[in-house]
Amino acid sequence: MSHVRQQFDLTGKVAIVTGGSRGLGLEIAEGLAEAGARLVICARHEQWLTPALDELRAAGHTVEGLTCDVASPEQVQAVIDRAIDRKSTRLNSSHGYI
Repeated sequence: MSHVRQQFDLTGKVAIVTGGSRGLGLEIAEGLAEAGARLVICARHEQWLTPALDELRAAGHTVEGLTCDVASPEQVQAVIDRAIDRKSTRLNSSHGYI
């Protein structure tokens, strides 16, 4: 049996995590980063986003953050565009896969 990390290797991928600034979303972001993904996290409020970015970067993860209300198609598209600019994309939400 191959090692779990090899089965879930996300090296070279970019993951979007909505609600990635706290709670379950932050946990998901950490797990994806530990699997090798570069992150784009989003939150509705800058004051939630900044501490999460600082925490993830301090752990050595590559991460960008954007404020985004997922009820706004324009804001969601901006997040997706940023991730696409970063290369391959695996879209993930703390509420499930998109």
